[in-house]
Amino acid sequence: VIGPQLIEAYDGWGDYRSVVDIGGCRGNLCSQIVKAHPNLVGHVFDLPEMEPFFDEKVAQYGLTGQVTFHGGSFFDESVTLPSTDIAVLGHVLHDWDADQRGFLVKKAFDALNPGGVLLVYDRMLEPGPSYVENLVISLDMLLVTDGGSEYTVAELVGHAEAAGYVSTSVKSLGEY
Repeated sequence: VIGPQLIEAYDGWGDYRSVVDIGGCRGNLCSQIVKAHPNLVGHVFDLPEMEPFFDEKVAQYGLTGQVTFHGGSFFDESVTLPSTDIAVLGHVLHDWDADQRGFLVKKAFDALNPGGVLLVYDRMLEPGPSYVENLVISLDMLLVTDGGSEYTVAELVGHAEAAGYVSTSVKSLGEY
C-alpha cells in the first residue's frame, strides 16, 4: 500500500543505481520501486526462509534477475548488508527496542555507498490527535514483540546522527 506513496514522495530515485529493502520480505516494495525506476537494481535482505516467497513475488512483477534476494539476520554482526545507494527500512524498526533500532540504522549506514540515502517509513509517535491510532498500534507492538514499539521522529533522527548521517529530512506519507 505504501509503495506508490513512497515512490512519489522521494524524487531522487533517478540519481542512483541501486536500492536495498532491509527486512523486505517478499520483495513487493522493492519490485514496485524498480518497476517505477528501471535505472535501479534492487536487493532485498531478509531471513533465508523468505526466499521462496520472494522468488514468487518478483516473478509476478516480471523482475527476476533485476531484484535479488540476500538471506541472513541483520542482527548477526558478521553479516553485512548489500552495498547500495538507497537503503529502505519500512515497518522494521518498530519491531525492536530503541538500542536495536539504533543498531539497524547504523548497519544501514554502513551499507550505503558514499552519498547514499536511507529512507525510513513507519508509524511515528508525535503529539496530537492525528497520532492516536499510531499510539494504539505502538501499544500493540509492545504486546506482541519483545520491546518493539512505534517511536518518535526525534528518536530516529538521533539514531541517524549517531550513525553518521550528515542530514535528515522528514516528510509525511499519508497515515505514516
